[in-house]
Amino acid sequence: MSRTVAGAARGVVSLAVVALCSFVVQDALSAEPPKVALLREYWQEVAVVIFVFGAQTVTILALLQQRRARRRAELDAAKRRADLTRASRIATVGELSASIAHEVGQPLGAILSNVDAADLMMQSGDPSDAEIREILSDVRRDALRAHDVIVRLRALLQKQAITYAPVAFDAVLERATSLVHPEARRRGIVLHTVFATREARVLADQVQVQQVLLNLCINAMDAMENAEQKDRELTVETRLLDDGVELVVADRGVGIGNGDVEPLFEAFYTTKERGTGLGLSIVRSIADAHRGSISARPRPGGGAEFVLWLPHINMAR
Repeated sequence: MSRTVAGAARGVVSLAVVALCSFVVQDALSAEPPKVALLREYWQEVAVVIFVFGAQTVTILALLQQRRARRRAELDAAKRRADLTRASRIATVGELSASIAHEVGQPLGAILSNVDAADLMMQSGDPSDAEIREILSDVRRDALRAHDVIVRLRALLQKQAITYAPVAFDAVLERATSLVHPEARRRGIVLHTVFATREARVLADQVQVQQVLLNLCINAMDAMENAEQKDRELTVETRLLDDGVELVVADRGVGIGNGDVEPLFEAFYTTKERGTGLGLSIVRSIADAHRGSISARPRPGGGAEFVLWLPHINMAR
């Protein structure tokens, strides 16, 4: 396309220059009768019109080409960001794999125990209907518990288009927190949750908002890896503000100091031995895509607080 536009430009300019030059030379070398002079002036005007319209056409084509190239680059960049975000999400779930396996294995083990108990009852005699109903109720409860874990994981891991829709901020985060609880228990960390946005809604992709919570919680738990047992506390809190909602994830870990915190959100910046340096960078890209912000500050008494702010529904429009 660029060669076509350039070729058209050269053709238009060449045509106009040749026409104008020929008339100028002819005017300089010969004395023309009035009718010939009028005819020459006519064709000069035609050449000028061709040049002007041709130049405008070439300019429009060039602008359209630049617009298409810019749009294509934006789409490619958005796809790369989406792929990177999903890869980070998969890595995050991988870090939770041990506790997730326990969360699925525990109800499955309970189901097996109940089935064995029912089998023994059947072999020992005629079990009462009440006993069988109680066992079936337990089996159903445990099966639903395992199914719920799998559904939440599938929502996080499946490849899907980013969809912005009105969602209840607290409800979305509560579902993600249910994946954090078992990992916190496994690490000996006490998890406190305070959801207080009173059904405030945000225009958001709920999977990406949940990813922000998971990334921040894993980052906070990693920061408390060497903390004493009494300090191993993680707090997840939401707050309703006049201009939006906040998610605050606070830990009692190594802290971040009072200096510049911007490097924390740069890609590949990490202080962990096995860290990728992408977790907080992904958090920032998600916050930006939702017209929000992410910040970090030292926590009074030690540790760090990470704060996600998003506009609520009437501010996002």
